[in-house]
Amino acid sequence: MLIDRKEEMISDLKSRLSEERFEHSLGVARVARELAEKWNADPLKAEIAGLLHDYEKETDIEVLREMTSELFKDEVFVDSILHGFVAAITLKNIYGIEDEDILNAISYHTTGRANMSKLEKVIFVADLIDDTRSYDDVDRIRELAFADLDEAVYEKLDFAISKCERLERVIHSLTLEAKEYIILKLNENENRRK
Repeated sequence: MLIDRKEEMISDLKSRLSEERFEHSLGVARVARELAEKWNADPLKAEIAGLLHDYEKETDIEVLREMTSELFKDEVFVDSILHGFVAAITLKNIYGIEDEDILNAISYHTTGRANMSKLEKVIFVADLIDDTRSYDDVDRIRELAFADLDEAVYEKLDFAISKCERLERVIHSLTLEAKEYIILKLNENENRRK
């Protein structure tokens, strides 16, 4: 069982990540568990996915590109997203993680995607609001994450797109599709409340 290997995972992360990235991973695991409890997702899966989401974050970019070249062969490479997809592959092999929800949460934690599961949303948002984050709007988004998970997903997508535009980076198609989807979902939720 994955929880039985939690200490091994923590030790493994500590040896492969910088101290700052390691602390971030522990923080994401904590807030992911809290969000999962709030939004009726599996807290153990959330904690494990949160802990391991950046497993390959500090891997050499050339290695990440090589490992994902088939996955993104028809798209422009967006280097900042590759680590999640490689981590899902690696963790399947290292820890025998077969749970598709955990693997998807790790894969899509930077891009999001249309029709994310509750666990995927939890990890997606937790990555933005853990206690190591200190950008201007973080406290508002932390509160929002516990009030309306879909609104918090929208905020992270908006944050990611704005950052890409500011840095003149390519916005991945998965992120654009996720934003379109979440806007439709928020509109549906608003219509149901009327």
